Amino acid sequence: KKSSELKRADLAPLLNQTLDAYLLQLKEQDFTCRREIPSSLPAVMADEEAVAQAFINLLQNAVRYSPEKGELIVRAWSDEKSLLVSVADGGIGIAEDEQQRIWDDYYRTAEARALGTRGSGLGLSLVSHIMKAHMGETRLVSVPGEGSEFTLVFPLEAETQLEHENDR
Repeated sequence: KKSSELKRADLAPLLNQTLDAYLLQLKEQDFTCRREIPSSLPAVMADEEAVAQAFINLLQNAVRYSPEKGELIVRAWSDEKSLLVSVADGGIGIAEDEQQRIWDDYYRTAEARALGTRGSGLGLSLVSHIMKAHMGETRLVSVPGEGSEFTLVFPLEAETQLEHENDR
């Protein structure tokens, strides 16, 4: 267990650099990636090393549980209250009755086990722990046989929220 050191951060450079570093692996596995990350995002309190780890875990899972020559869609945006970062794939998807359990330590879905892919079942558990340390959450939208979209939700700082309210 590592304690997170949260500092005010614009995650856009971190997300772009992390994705840039991962692109060669994606290309080697015949994946394409559509990137929708702006050059700057509203500041959040974050441990950048932990955020990079959570982001990499989502990228790795998207590739691991997708057919060959897949496409990933990586997006980052903000709404009034949160900064959101999502990774979407066209992979095997996750059955609705398993969607709550995937955040548990060592849990792997029946489809993941049937594929014979490597994995310990700790990646999404780690992502969940990282997001809790950031007072955030993880969201999942998934359809078996069509793919999954995992979203990291970071709370915006109170002052950023106030700025938006004052603009109205």
